[in-house]
Amino acid sequence: MAISLTEANGVSTITIPSGDTLNLNGTVKVNGVSSGKKVVVASVVDASAGGTAQTTNLMTVPAGAFIKEVMAVVNTPFNGASTTTLDVGISGTASKYIHHTDFNAGGSANTFMSMTGGTNNSTKHTDYRASSTQLIATWTNTTGASAGNVTVTCEYVLA
Repeated sequence: MAISLTEANGVSTITIPSGDTLNLNGTVKVNGVSSGKKVVVASVVDASAGGTAQTTNLMTVPAGAFIKEVMAVVNTPFNGASTTTLDVGISGTASKYIHHTDFNAGGSANTFMSMTGGTNNSTKHTDYRASSTQLIATWTNTTGASAGNVTVTCEYVLA
């Protein structure tokens, strides 16, 4: 089934089949009000190459962006040890958006955490980025992982 757009009584509805994704990039209007240029970007953190620690450059958020949400979901649990950590943030504040005590990358598939749902991350609300900013994911595993991946999604709006 393809992504479909229907309109009735002045309301547009986008239908997205299960398992498909929709990247929004452009001016989005909700109830006739422009919300700016909304962008949703996803990147995968992959531990299958092995090791005990890794930092992954996820995506670059442009200058002038308002980060509305950062989310992470386990696709395949990290293996290798009972002590697996994964943080999502920026250089200097590795757990700015997702803190490892709120998110278990070694737990079950489909484990989910968001920036606004976390309790230990340092940013829990919209975050304005005055300059271009690289988002990173940093993971550790005490005995070395050989499997595991997490999808990290960032939603931001350009003013």
